[in-house]
Amino acid sequence: PVKDSPTMLPFDVPANTNKQIWITVKVPAEAPPGEYQGKLVITHAAGPPRNLDLRVQVLPIHLAPPAVIYSIYNELSLDPSGAGRVAARGQNEQQYRASLDNLVAHGVTNPLMTQALFGQASEKEHDNVVLFSRALAIRKAAGIRSPIMYYAVGDLGYETERLDDEKQVAAWIGRIRRARAFLKARGIDELYLYGSDEAGGEIEGWRELQALREPYRMMKEAGAKIFAATHPGAFDLIGDIQDMTVYPGYPNPQEARTWHNGGRVIFSYANPQAGVTNPEVYRRNFGLLIWKNGFDGAMTFTYQCPFGNIWNDYDS
Repeated sequence: PVKDSPTMLPFDVPANTNKQIWITVKVPAEAPPGEYQGKLVITHAAGPPRNLDLRVQVLPIHLAPPAVIYSIYNELSLDPSGAGRVAARGQNEQQYRASLDNLVAHGVTNPLMTQALFGQASEKEHDNVVLFSRALAIRKAAGIRSPIMYYAVGDLGYETERLDDEKQVAAWIGRIRRARAFLKARGIDELYLYGSDEAGGEIEGWRELQALREPYRMMKEAGAKIFAATHPGAFDLIGDIQDMTVYPGYPNPQEARTWHNGGRVIFSYANPQAGVTNPEVYRRNFGLLIWKNGFDGAMTFTYQCPFGNIWNDYDS
């Protein structure tokens, strides 16, 4: 039989409304194959309990490790004060741990790192390093132990820099070099920094891609690799220097071949963005479809992001 689970916290459902409940059944790795049965008991004040039959078929197979890398955009970060709040940014350690555990439990084994190493979470660099180290420890405890880090914060990435200020540029490149050494000492061999998001697509966009070549060159000389979402056809202008593209829409196999022939990596994105409450769509589009079309991984937008209320599907 299925073991008893803890009782859910009670909740109110106003008259003439629906309440959707997601049930997750975790099967121990050592469970023998077969059918397991149990009951879901629903109690309410207006009448007797309602019992729903639960049947779980455990198949005689073990899933192989994923053939691709599973990442995802997010904006998770720790609150310097430790208080936390119901939001993507500024979570306390319990919230941050729960978010990462949830990602790993659903197969996302290397989400973007969005905790600032040197800046933005606090004015004092030492405080940032301490907070980043704590975030890194929580990631490792959750099972995120890849030697590759996809880092997307402006203290190291491209977009927040003023390239016409030599002192700022020197400080920026210095931070990248220090970050490489810091992470290398902690088992992270490759640091991917985010470039200019979704550059390209129109004439002005292609000019923007050309303008990215010099800052990208400096980032690479400092020891980083570069990734960013780009438009179809971007390889011709930037593929010799950008190490990974996050490709939007249907995973085009020709784009995969183009980036691979240049020794680069291609991930799938926006097919669709997150938010469609239909797991089959994501299992298909970010599972068999990207494998079939030769993509190296998945990185759609987004797990949690500060666009309105993260618990309200209709709020942005």
